[in-house]
Amino acid sequence: SKLPQQASRGRRLLLLDGAAAGVIGQARRPFTSWWNRYVDGRNPDRPHGVVVTTFLRSHGIDPYLLQRDEIEDLRSKYLTEFRWFTKGEDEEKRMEEALALLGQKHSLVIERYQSQHPLPEELSKR
Repeated sequence: SKLPQQASRGRRLLLLDGAAAGVIGQARRPFTSWWNRYVDGRNPDRPHGVVVTTFLRSHGIDPYLLQRDEIEDLRSKYLTEFRWFTKGEDEEKRMEEALALLGQKHSLVIERYQSQHPLPEELSKR
């Protein structure tokens, strides 16, 4: 007798806003997955992650499809270019120069990512 009560209690817990009694609704998350936030550089807060993700999208690569080690490798290569091979005080110019160097030095990797992980067409038109 305890099992049916627990099952009905579980059903009641799964009901969502406006769902009819006895109908189990599908939950929607009010947030994106941790992977999307990680790749986009929002969790943890990584400004260089945002720069690399924007760079990948500008080259037609879907960053969400890359493996974690591939993303970290590109981030570290970007930071190497930014910290060691760019000069000047203006951070925007240094960032642009570092991205240009990253594109030149690692063009084969970027081309491989373009063929393996293309950005969906609806996103590449933006």
